[in-house]
Amino acid sequence: MKKALLAVGLLSILATSFAAVSSVNAQDAGDPVKRGCDRDARTIASNSAWVKGYELKVEMRWSPRCQARWVKAFIPKDTRLYIKDKFGRRYTTYVAQVNGWNYSNMVNARGTFQGCVQHPGDPREMCAR
Repeated sequence: MKKALLAVGLLSILATSFAAVSSVNAQDAGDPVKRGCDRDARTIASNSAWVKGYELKVEMRWSPRCQARWVKAFIPKDTRLYIKDKFGRRYTTYVAQVNGWNYSNMVNARGTFQGCVQHPGDPREMCAR
């Protein structure tokens, strides 16, 4: 009887530990590089175009380990990058502080999203497809 009770106790401790680990992996609103989510990330959509003499590149990135996505973009300073849902709502909006590669915070919500940028000198947006 004591062995069975001990086994049930150990099993519940292990189940609780695994549940805690899987919920921690879903990262939201965090820095993908600081959290290590860029290590297994892959580009799931991308786009590029010339705007105001600058080649903009935008990528929607996905990390299976962190269960999160974010925008990575090669853009000039002061360009906005953000994640947009199918209703047009923007998430994780960030204004680039430097010329070159920039990235947004992560989002782990389910749904259809696009990674987008908006050059400061052009009101149109460009999104990864």
